Amino acid sequence: MRKIFVSSVIRDFSAFREAAKKAIQLMGDVPVMSEEFGARPYSSERACLTEIDQSDIYLLIMGTQFGYEPTRGVSVTQQEFRHAKAANKPILVFVQRTEMEERQAAFLKEVEDFKSGFYRAQFMSSEDLKDEVIKSIRQLAVRSNAISEDEFVECVTCAVRACDGYRQNSAIMWVAFLPQPMVRADLSAAEGKLDQIFHNLCASGLAKMREGYEAVETHEAVGIRFAKSGLFLFENGLKLLFAPPTPLTSARSAFVDWYVSPSRIASIAQAAYPFFNAIGGWCQLRLSGVRNAVMKEYTASPANSFSMPTRSDDECAIQELLIPCTQGAYESWIPLAIKRMERRLRTS
Repeated sequence: MRKIFVSSVIRDFSAFREAAKKAIQLMGDVPVMSEEFGARPYSSERACLTEIDQSDIYLLIMGTQFGYEPTRGVSVTQQEFRHAKAANKPILVFVQRTEMEERQAAFLKEVEDFKSGFYRAQFMSSEDLKDEVIKSIRQLAVRSNAISEDEFVECVTCAVRACDGYRQNSAIMWVAFLPQPMVRADLSAAEGKLDQIFHNLCASGLAKMREGYEAVETHEAVGIRFAKSGLFLFENGLKLLFAPPTPLTSARSAFVDWYVSPSRIASIAQAAYPFFNAIGGWCQLRLSGVRNAVMKEYTASPANSFSMPTRSDDECAIQELLIPCTQGAYESWIPLAIKRMERRLRTS
């Protein structure tokens, strides 16, 4: 049972605060409401900050009004948000679809700039807010029970090793997804769906129907392999897709296979999303065989030489826990992951 501090203006907001309170209670947690504080030997502002410190989660509801300013230019809710942020509390934010006062709109911008916040949603009515609060608490529980980043990285690394025989000598792009909570896959059922999986890969542009595929089965995975690409489904629920990240070009060059194309990485990652089939989970983009590769777009202009980098690492991986893993959230994460890859390869 967790304590959840509810932060918002009080005036004209009682219906929304009551909706949040009921949602928290329905989930078996304890709402902490400032209007229910007893007498304290210190100011109400100090009481709120103390309660935030003693709470497990900070929940912010934002509407039209900026609210009371105990310090000029800083509202009570703004002060509470900054305190929760500094204390590294999980933060849930709910924004009313309404016109805002200028100072409240500026405060919203501050909240939106806080990239580490766990959950944000919009609402119109009290019932909307109640539903969103329930959803956020469920998703926070999933996140809290998810395996660690190190465990996920080790899981993917072992899976990539198991698929090592299907790699080529040139660079390979891997997209890994592990649902959270983990759900064991029925590999026997998956074997009967390989034709459909191949059709879906063709529809996504990752495979060509005329080239066909080879079915693959190991003691821990089933999948298909085609050309230089493939998709494997593991018993622990992990899905692993791989494809060459080199540019798709008809240009003949001795150097084209040493280019790792950011746009190609993005298209492979986007094509993988329909195969995730889960509300949320760990996602990873990984490049292998890039010790001497250049990560940039290939230009078809003739070249007589190629400046080949030499790195100590042959792999680069970026991962993120996305809960929920909506298509919008995933596609927003892809360019950020690619930029981080570019930076790592540039400095390695």
